[in-house]
Amino acid sequence: MPKFSPFPTWLRLINAKVYESSHETVSLRRAVEREIGDTPGLLYEIGCGFGFNAGLRRGDYLGIDPDPRAIEAARRRNPGKRFEIEDGASLNIADGEVEDVLLCLVIHELTPAARKAVLAEAARVAQGRIYVFDYVRNLRGWSGWWIRFNERPHFDEYLQFDLPENMRSLGLTHEKHEAINRLFQLDVFGK
Repeated sequence: MPKFSPFPTWLRLINAKVYESSHETVSLRRAVEREIGDTPGLLYEIGCGFGFNAGLRRGDYLGIDPDPRAIEAARRRNPGKRFEIEDGASLNIADGEVEDVLLCLVIHELTPAARKAVLAEAARVAQGRIYVFDYVRNLRGWSGWWIRFNERPHFDEYLQFDLPENMRSLGLTHEKHEAINRLFQLDVFGK
């Protein structure tokens, strides 16, 4: 995983405000809350960024991100929730130590090698489910063009990535697939 975003902090904060308030992401956040709000045990979020999802979790939560600036902002935003600076491709916890893992808008950001490493680590540390929220793979129209333009080169690789097949190769079952809206989808994998 890259250590820091190539974008300046002010641009990441503007993107974060858009994430927090757009119609599509409001419905995404509702879906995240519905899925992870009351699940038992520790929820481990890989790539937590500014901690937007931490506030949706009513139970035990630990968010990690490789960017110390993001972790600092997440701690300010969510007092009482735990955040650590860590690389999702090499987690510093034991096998099966957490109940569930959340990856929200992370997978499309990664190179193919980093994507496989992060998913393998998620599978290694989770006892229960892995929740993957990300862009739909058939984006069309203005939104699809804009996201592809801004997210190159990894987004095109993401569109070709077979997430269910990759997770099956890690010994997981594909329990659920749901289109949340025209931009986002949910996939849930279990042991």
